Amino acid sequence: MEMISKKLAESKSVYKLVFSEGKVLFRSVQSEGARLNSQTVFYDMNAQTKWTEETFMDKDFLVEEPLKQPEWEISEETRMIAGRLRQRRLP
Repeated sequence: MEMISKKLAESKSVYKLVFSEGKVLFRSVQSEGARLNSQTVFYDMNAQTKWTEETFMDKDFLVEEPLKQPEWEISEETRMIAGRLRQRRLP
């Protein structure tokens, strides 16, 4: 476990984000050091679906799940933060 933690701390990754017409792709495109895991996430806002493709310890996983819609409550509440007036929005 200590070896894995050390390799993760040493690794550096580069990510790519692409979006178009309600679709979003987020993926790691380069990794230096030990490549213990990688991840690709695809969102289809029109279909309200998220797909996650992961490689972990040389095993591939594909997970499909519906997008969860946050429930927001917009209020008129305001407060001072660092000398500036801010409107507070509650999730």
